[in-house]
Amino acid sequence: MNHENIKVRNEQILNDYVAGMSVEAISEKYQLSSYHCYSILRQLDYRKYERTAVKSRSPFPDRNQQIIDEYRNGVSATELTKKYNLSRARVYKILSHSDEYVSHRISGVLTLRRAKIIERNKKIIADVKTHPDIPITEIASKYNISPSIVYTVLRTQKKSKEKHLVKD
Repeated sequence: MNHENIKVRNEQILNDYVAGMSVEAISEKYQLSSYHCYSILRQLDYRKYERTAVKSRSPFPDRNQQIIDEYRNGVSATELTKKYNLSRARVYKILSHSDEYVSHRISGVLTLRRAKIIERNKKIIADVKTHPDIPITEIASKYNISPSIVYTVLRTQKKSKEKHLVKD
């Protein structure tokens, strides 16, 4: 192959790459190694050209849409990770591709876990009110939590009471 033919071939390789053909397919078409194809593309400064290939879509569009819909309906990301056998990072990545994604904490959605915690906290406060002489450690062991969490619940309750008294 003479110099002119090589120049034409290299331009065809660049055109194929810009049109969206993979380097592996180009290497098979021109019977070159993929390393050699990359070398040719670098020589022709392929980065200044915009590829017209359609970016690959998610291989799981239905699953991802189900995850987005369930999250919107109040299912927590932790529950979704267990259900779909995904990492929490992957679930949040899928959610971030949704245009309307807003975290549950910001949007005020009451997840199942949060509802259980609120119910547990109400029971703790009721126990303390009905039996003020019971030690905090006993209450903590009853709910299988640490005493510091019981103190936090009581402190939060006290602060919310103070806010309501100031507003009235």
